[in-house]
Amino acid sequence: IATVTNSRFYYGKLEVDRAELIHSSISPVMDQEYSYTVRLHCDVLSSDGNGVMAAVAPGVLAMLSAGVALKRRVSGTSVCAVKRTSTEFEAEGEEEEGEEPMLILDPTLIEEENCCYILNLAGTEKGITMISLDLLTGKPPPIDVIEDMVDVAYTSVRQELETINEVEIVPRKPVDEEVKLEVEIPEGSRSKIIALRGSSISNIEEQFDCQINISSRGRVILYGKSEDQLQEASETMLNLVAQGRA
Repeated sequence: IATVTNSRFYYGKLEVDRAELIHSSISPVMDQEYSYTVRLHCDVLSSDGNGVMAAVAPGVLAMLSAGVALKRRVSGTSVCAVKRTSTEFEAEGEEEEGEEPMLILDPTLIEEENCCYILNLAGTEKGITMISLDLLTGKPPPIDVIEDMVDVAYTSVRQELETINEVEIVPRKPVDEEVKLEVEIPEGSRSKIIALRGSSISNIEEQFDCQINISSRGRVILYGKSEDQLQEASETMLNLVAQGRA
């Protein structure tokens, strides 16, 4: 679930609608057999344009960094259509009837208040992954206006992807590539290692960000992110046993 919100705790209908836009933008490039749930949280601290669609590209980069396999990188943007006022037509010597609205790429909130239509679009260099059209006047736009809005938005997306595709990402190891280390415990020390269960083991797990399993027979297996990290954790554990701090 992708969420864009100004609040850390409250998710209303507006936030859910925004989340659906981002989810629909990214999900087509995800592996459908991916067996984990991905929760993408986006905090927009400041914005001079549409913050919702602007969250698509950094969201994709964050997922790649987390080790989520994506077929392609995605970017998104918005285009709004604003009808010109009668004063503008008179100043330009144009007739109001039949005149196409003015298009604004990546509109701000103030600009969106004067829009009659807002088109949200996301895609890869190979095609569009998501498109939505908000009707703020109740009347659907002419087909040629929609085509112009799509053309402006997708041209912008392809330009943004040229920069996004150059970003180098070193993905973290997936969850199923967890490192495992089994520690040999001398027979005479097995009773002491069993006695370590409790706060001592919890402190080691927290310090080295690992998980320690101790069986009733003194068999010890450590799970973590790196072999060096687990080796340090096992040495700390064995030192406690040697010092008799069970």
